[in-house]
Amino acid sequence: DEVPEQKYPSQWHEAIVIPILKPGKDPSNPLHYRPIALTSCLCKTFERMVNARLIYELEKEGCIPPLQSGFRRGRSTFDNLVLLETHIRNAFVKRNHLVSIFFDIEKAYDRAWRYGILSTLFNFGFRGNLPIFL
Repeated sequence: DEVPEQKYPSQWHEAIVIPILKPGKDPSNPLHYRPIALTSCLCKTFERMVNARLIYELEKEGCIPPLQSGFRRGRSTFDNLVLLETHIRNAFVKRNHLVSIFFDIEKAYDRAWRYGILSTLFNFGFRGNLPIFL
């Protein structure tokens, strides 16, 4: 279950970053490009293995909220749209008010609080070398 020695090849810490223009955006604006990191194939394989194990454990332990649909196998954000439509229809039929709030957090990944994520995983019972790779 754990990676011995807690070390990874130095190549796994390197990436070639290729800027890809976002669809329909002005190519003269550097903010309209999405950075794509090209890394080692072995590193990507290991990342997928760790991700699969992490998702399996999180779902098995019920750590992922039931309404979380993005990035989950067999689920999509369309599921949430159907649920929202159901709530809208029910509120309409019952003549109730319905309030919905939507967030689109720009650069959410870049702003993720690594310590908070690792602390949460620790509180869920994750131990060992997993945090080193994350």
